[in-house]
Amino acid sequence: MSAPERKRITVALPLHVFHQLELLAAQRNSPYGTVANELLCDLLLHGALPSGTDGDASPAARPRPTAAGEGEEGELPGWLEMDRGRPWRAEAWTRAQQLRTDYARELHRLPADWTEDRFARDGLLALAEWRGRIDAGASAEPTVELAWLDSLRRYAGWLDQRARENPDNLTAQAAPDDWTTR
Repeated sequence: MSAPERKRITVALPLHVFHQLELLAAQRNSPYGTVANELLCDLLLHGALPSGTDGDASPAARPRPTAAGEGEEGELPGWLEMDRGRPWRAEAWTRAQQLRTDYARELHRLPADWTEDRFARDGLLALAEWRGRIDAGASAEPTVELAWLDSLRRYAGWLDQRARENPDNLTAQAAPDDWTTR
């Protein structure tokens, strides 16, 4: 019996969705690509997600992620600016600087304009939010820590690649004026 024919695809996920996929993969002790394949195949072939993936709720009924990570419907993730203004920026700057201090080697290539670059900003702040949840004891699973470290490693790799392509835009420590005052 031959193996079924397969087609390789690429999917771009929002960062917060990718982090959920990573957590699920860590819980299953499987690569995230394998877990994504299983989820997509089950959904398309059977009209439902496999057990253990919140598959009982329809996508519209599932809560969106919240700033606090508690799943309250209608609130946006805390690491996304979404016109939240100076108080959010001041808090975000503090979280980002703490992460940059704690993981200086990995984040030393953060571009000077990271507050203006949506990908750099959202990635850094998502990592900071996730790190905060881990440090607060949101999970006792070592696989969550490993998934976070892997995400940090990949983000640092992206920073390295970007720095090679644009070496004149490396890290500045001073905050833009509208990122420090509440």
